[in-house]
Amino acid sequence: MASVKDSLCLVVDLKGVLCAKVPEMGHYSWNEHFGRHAFFQPTTLKDLSHKDKKTVSFAKHKIHGLTYQPRYQERAYEQDQADIVLLHLYNQYKTGERTVVACKGGHVEKDLLNKLNIPCLDLETGLPQM
Repeated sequence: MASVKDSLCLVVDLKGVLCAKVPEMGHYSWNEHFGRHAFFQPTTLKDLSHKDKKTVSFAKHKIHGLTYQPRYQERAYEQDQADIVLLHLYNQYKTGERTVVACKGGHVEKDLLNKLNIPCLDLETGLPQM
């Protein structure tokens, strides 16, 4: 009997600072390839509200250490390319048996995977997401 892990082609984690904005997409494949992709933020840090600036500062210093905008040496993508990057990764690592992408909670990941019609598994609940 095949286990759930035998159907996974990719694990994806989107690190976000503000709702629906993706500064970084990390991935780990079934054949142990891994990587990350950075994304530009649509607004400058100075244009954020005081509350959002505090959220960015907290996330950077206490959660993930990411800068608000990618550093100049990073090959970064525009926000609207997140679906293209994810679809490319999916097509690169899926096989006949491995067609499911796992993600850890987060509605941004689930929404993006659903938009692309990619089957996904929530690692927090262990349940398939539709």
